[in-house]
Amino acid sequence: MPEPIRSDNLSSPSGPSASDEEDSPADYIVDINCNVPAWQKWASPLEAWVQASMQALRMPPGEISLYLTDDADCAVYNERFRGRTGPTNVLSFPVPRPDGDALHGPRLWGDILLSYETITREAAEQGKDFEAHLVHLLVHGLLHLQGFDHENDAEAAIMESHEISTLAQLGFANPYRLDEEHA
Repeated sequence: MPEPIRSDNLSSPSGPSASDEEDSPADYIVDINCNVPAWQKWASPLEAWVQASMQALRMPPGEISLYLTDDADCAVYNERFRGRTGPTNVLSFPVPRPDGDALHGPRLWGDILLSYETITREAAEQGKDFEAHLVHLLVHGLLHLQGFDHENDAEAAIMESHEISTLAQLGFANPYRLDEEHA
């Protein structure tokens, strides 16, 4: 099993090895926009986790944008784009790609917004490590960018299965097992 990708060993992240036939982390571009000082220390680890997660999910090469923000800002986006009041932990905004556009370079996957206060609060309430909860939500957001959803039980089961296997490849435990233990 590869060494887990955790913040304490990000100087030389490991994970699935790159070969001529596989995409490498360099094939995944991460644009990070941070407007909350508490997020600053997480920017570099998040970039590595995005790249490793995209590779583990076997996403074609491309670019995503991470917007690291707070509850107040997140609530505005949640209201505007989902019609829901208040903040949430993660929002994903996939970029539609016309059929046949693959010849025009790497795919622009979309944007993921993460709210520091909500993620911190949830981790504490659920007895989860902040880092593990953060990476789970990041993987969750990446799956949404690929078109996965959880509007019904069947979709949720598929998405959770992808989350669990991807997190295991990154060295993180099944987050749903923790939810069951605290229920």
